[in-house]
Amino acid sequence: MNDKKNILVIYNCYPHYRNAIVKTLNSSQNFNFTFAGSNKPHDNSIKLMQFEKNIIFLDANLHSFGPIQYQSGLFPTVARKNYDCVIVLGNPYIISYWVYASILRIRGIPVLFWTHGWINSHENKFKRKIRNLFYRLGNGLLLYGNRAKKIGVSYGFDENRLFVINNSLDFSHMTNTFELAKKTDKVCLKKELGIAESSKIIICSARLIKLCRFDLLIDAASILISRGDTLHLLLIGDGPCREDLQKQAGKLSVPIKFTGACYDELVIAKYYYISDVAVSPGKVGLTAIHSMTYETPVISHNNLDNQMPEVETIIEGKTGSLFEEGDANSLANAIEKILSNNTHTDFAYECKNRIKRYFSPDYQLQVIESAIDLVTT
Repeated sequence: MNDKKNILVIYNCYPHYRNAIVKTLNSSQNFNFTFAGSNKPHDNSIKLMQFEKNIIFLDANLHSFGPIQYQSGLFPTVARKNYDCVIVLGNPYIISYWVYASILRIRGIPVLFWTHGWINSHENKFKRKIRNLFYRLGNGLLLYGNRAKKIGVSYGFDENRLFVINNSLDFSHMTNTFELAKKTDKVCLKKELGIAESSKIIICSARLIKLCRFDLLIDAASILISRGDTLHLLLIGDGPCREDLQKQAGKLSVPIKFTGACYDELVIAKYYYISDVAVSPGKVGLTAIHSMTYETPVISHNNLDNQMPEVETIIEGKTGSLFEEGDANSLANAIEKILSNNTHTDFAYECKNRIKRYFSPDYQLQVIESAIDLVTT
């Protein structure tokens, strides 16, 4: 007899990087999970995951009207089906989620919002009031970071109903991939990329857009080179700023390799294997988890009101460093401090261990199950 509680998870759509957590939830020994969302991306630059046959998936159309979205097809499910708990993407701009949560609460079915939560402690007052009103429709929040929880408590939310689940990628698959990457001949790969054997490599994988501030990274690299450091920038990705960045690097005589867009995880893992530090001069998101899973410390800026929750992966001196936002000299100093560690053995261990313990699908499953237990008891 199957006496597991039944849980519905409603998302706008499921990006490919949600594959691991969906599979992990589906493997739960304590709950039966059903997933609902659109099978069409709301952003064409994001590839969606493909649901396997053993995962129950309900298709729900998503309609966009500027910044506002509306999801149809789930009202009969929400109004009539009996679930023990429903987890809803905590996006107040999807107006149907206000209705879903209200109907479920009236029916006595607990609701958990899966959300970034509060990122900016100085958010516009009107937006904050709307966000808080929306969040109060839930029985609890599944948050991406401890800072969000701290801000939520300051707004009067019950800290016992704020569950920090963080974010994750496919830790298991990436770990196995990195073990394969470690068989790579570093000297040969560097030569193939046109990088001198003696050069320290600064890597980042991201779209080449202004928001990423790679111009600041090139400025910082120029400062380090003037100090006598031998280094090479390795940027994985493409975007509208590539030509400008190439010109800037040429003008400042900063060695740089643009790989272009790359979706082969083994190739990316090999690039990280030969690298010494990952730098995300603008906001840092899943790049931090990606880099640290590949045993590479991460550097990003210290303005938490202008950051993503994944900045919490960075522990000063252990898994990376933070620099003064917008300050090339500060960034150069942070890079130099990391590169002064010749072996990187300690960084490798600390990075992998932090992701495994707090930013993996297994950790998320543990916290999500605890949250469900609390709101359904």
